[in-house]
Amino acid sequence: MSYHVSDNFALGFYLSAGGGFLGAFKPYNEYDKFYGVFKLSAGLLMEFGDMNNKPYILGIAPCTGIGYVDMDLVLPVEVRFGRLFSNNWYVMGGFSYGISLAKETRSFEPAIHIGYNFGHKAK
Repeated sequence: MSYHVSDNFALGFYLSAGGGFLGAFKPYNEYDKFYGVFKLSAGLLMEFGDMNNKPYILGIAPCTGIGYVDMDLVLPVEVRFGRLFSNNWYVMGGFSYGISLAKETRSFEPAIHIGYNFGHKAK
């Protein structure tokens, strides 16, 4: 969701949830090398360019979320970038780094996100 600040700039937020599996490069032991992952994040969303003609999108989430990697609580730091490819659908590339609160796990995730824009709110 974003709100127009000017004719070429909109500011808003995003919510994201996901899960999956993670494999370790340097496992603790040979039986413990694959982990379950769950993440919920929220971030600041900015749109640049012509708002009526597929604007560019930038999203930043500085530790505004929660994640679990092998039952270790992590705070995700995310950066996303992309563009609307239709009136409401968008595609974004992104990078996420998980900061472990127990200082046990480090994770770096490149990702591709496909999402739905719920629309612009007028000034």
